[in-house]
Amino acid sequence: SRLRIALVRHGESQNNIHEAKSWDDYTKYRQPDPDLSARGFEQAALLGSYLGDASASVSLGIHPIHELWVSPVKRTLQTMAPTAAALGLSPRVHTRVFEAGGIYEGDDSYTKFKAHRGLTRSQMSEMFPTYSLPADVEEDGWFVDVEGTGKETTAGCRKRAAGVADEMRAAARALDAPKNVVLVAHYDFLCALLDALILGDGAPTDAGFENWRHFNTGVTVIDIEADGGVAVLMANAVGHLLKDRTGRDDLVSGFPI
Repeated sequence: SRLRIALVRHGESQNNIHEAKSWDDYTKYRQPDPDLSARGFEQAALLGSYLGDASASVSLGIHPIHELWVSPVKRTLQTMAPTAAALGLSPRVHTRVFEAGGIYEGDDSYTKFKAHRGLTRSQMSEMFPTYSLPADVEEDGWFVDVEGTGKETTAGCRKRAAGVADEMRAAARALDAPKNVVLVAHYDFLCALLDALILGDGAPTDAGFENWRHFNTGVTVIDIEADGGVAVLMANAVGHLLKDRTGRDDLVSGFPI
């Protein structure tokens, strides 16, 4: 048996807009846990329509979709909502698949950081009532600054991603039938996760996230076999955003084409 996972980057966020303008705008205006932008909500809606239609998204090879997994960060929770509604599934929040750095704010020089706890359990339940929350989404939030640095380090993110990769391999070994999952997460984390899954012990332990690219709501499909082998079936697919499907040419975002 094999575990097939569609890895999806969230829709465009307000922080993505600031970052696209300039580094100064990003460090001055970024928020610890931003909402999707107007375009991000449109991307999420198109993703939901696409994944909810097995005939439209047949090339992804992920139907029937058995489970939805999602980061506890607001922009990923918002991105997942239309897909969850289209499929009638309850997304499972996974608190270890958040973006590199975690939930934090920086000072004016962007050299000192203060961690935030993120959405509280009550907030998450009210905003996303159909989602399944783990026990570590607590009444004061979920993010834990385990390194004591305010902002998780690159090495810390890569170590966390390696742990998630191990969990995914274990889940694949335990299956007695093929399983298809959609995970909505983040650019840097997905880069680290793919490195860990494919390179194993050869994955970087403290290096930038440069080996993969994901547009906002771009879809990468992988298979994890029972023996731990990993195959990439599709990378950064954005057919649901392209002009021949939407009639628009302004929906692909996330890094320069």
